[in-house]
Amino acid sequence: MRILVENVSPEDAVVLKKQLNTSELYVFGIAKRCIYGYPSIAVLNPVFDDSEKTINYTALKNTLWLTCPFLNRKIHTLEGEGNISKIQSFLNSDREFLGKMQDANAHYYFFRKEVYFESSRLEFNDSLAESFNSGVGGIKDVSSIKCLHMHYAHYQFCSSNLAGHITELMLNNEISCNEELCKCSSC
Repeated sequence: MRILVENVSPEDAVVLKKQLNTSELYVFGIAKRCIYGYPSIAVLNPVFDDSEKTINYTALKNTLWLTCPFLNRKIHTLEGEGNISKIQSFLNSDREFLGKMQDANAHYYFFRKEVYFESSRLEFNDSLAESFNSGVGGIKDVSSIKCLHMHYAHYQFCSSNLAGHITELMLNNEISCNEELCKCSSC
């Protein structure tokens, strides 16, 4: 499954900098927007925007990034309630669940490589293998989960990501803010 990525407009860049609380923006594109049209999931650029094409290993491991401040807060609360370990225990209880998560991690692996090759003219080398040979969010042990934000973002494009699906169910359809939080970002 291919994830379609939009280019980042100057207006998007302003919003993303505010959402990510940064002055430096290393975003390859926008994968999803909220109901108000603001970026909600970004694809990070695995290559810094300098002339030497330096690898951004953090972005390489965490290719999809949930930028929506509303969802970030909601999912942070879920994590704070101990739901990472609860979801992990649930997924470990069934081989089919584990198989789906392996499929999700494989999807993320290939998506990561696709973004890397589209954003870089650099060749793949052995020093990159560790970053590529990891699951959603850079997790080394693909039979475990690390971050519900990452899994939720990935689930928006990969239905095999059961951790993301469970996270979405736990949000009880509260996936959009009422107060258009990102509006002031574009002023």
